[in-house]
This record gives sequence, structure tokens and C-alpha cells, in this order.
Amino acid sequence: MGRIEAGREKDFDGLLCLLQSALDAFHEVDSFLCRNDVSEQCICARLAYHIQQALVGTPYSNFVADCEYNRGMAKKDAAIKKIDGGNVRLDIAVHVREFDEECDRYWNLMCIEMKKRSQPESEKEADRERLNKLCEKSYGFLFPLSVFILIDKNGLTVENVYSSLSEDSVNTEIEACWIKDHSAQC
Repeated sequence: MGRIEAGREKDFDGLLCLLQSALDAFHEVDSFLCRNDVSEQCICARLAYHIQQALVGTPYSNFVADCEYNRGMAKKDAAIKKIDGGNVRLDIAVHVREFDEECDRYWNLMCIEMKKRSQPESEKEADRERLNKLCEKSYGFLFPLSVFILIDKNGLTVENVYSSLSEDSVNTEIEACWIKDHSAQC
């Protein structure tokens, strides 16, 4: 099983490359969806498909990309995810669904929240706060990478990246072109 080791910038870069590959495939195949303003859920499902394809042949090929996933907490696969007493349903979760008894943990790789640019700023900010918490050890999820993506007629734009992989990667606000500019490293 591919495993992320805390503090490994190589893993952070590798996950960004995987995401970039999925975003490139989405824009190549599914930009129609953005141009025609289809539902956020439809766009999330297609990006999840491209992420799943990008996982093939990597150390993370046993991970799955699920949309609207809300289960797996406190060592119980059927338990609803919660943060601060509220239910959490992720637009996209890239993870292993079952609890790993041997390692005493869930294997979480990446989570993504997406919002249309036209949505209220308060909804976007709530998603950003949730993504940051999903990377924090104190909340128990410890996603190595969580990403906030804006949707508009031009496509998908990565706005924020949060990470538990290194101190300087946490709550990294990035410019729209940052991932694309660094994809040459992939």
C-alpha cells in the first residue's frame, strides 16, 4: 500500500502531480461541463473519475476517489464523519474505505471541496476551514492533502492547498497557475 510519511516534501509534490494530471485530463475531456454550467456534483464526479485514472500505476492504486463520502470515523467504517459536532460530507475523498486494523488507522490521501465561483463567499470560507481541519492531527483525519477548487465557465481553478506533510505546506494559498507552473516536475 502506498503510504505517506509526514514531513516528506517528495510526497507533497507527488500528490500535486497526481492532482495536476487529473485536472489536465478533466480540462481535456470534460471542459464542456464547466462551459455549460452543469451542477457542482456532476463536475465533482468527473474530476473524481480522472483522479481515479491518475492513481492507476502509482503506489496509491489501491485508493479510491469517492464523491460525497461521509463515513469512517473512530475506527468504525459505518460511522458518520464529524468535525466540531457537525457531519462532514466530502465532495471528493481519495482514500481506502476500510479501517486498517493492523496499522490502527484510516488511509486518507486527498480530499477536495469545490464551489462555483458564483456561490456566496461564506460557503467558500466554510469549505476552506473544513479542509484545513481535515489536515490537522487534532481532528483525527490527517489528510496529507486537501484542496479547494473554484468552478467557473473557464474550468477548474485550484485556489487553496492545505497539507499535513510539512509545517511550511499547511494552509498554502496558491495562485491559480501554481500547480500548472510546477507540473514540469511531474
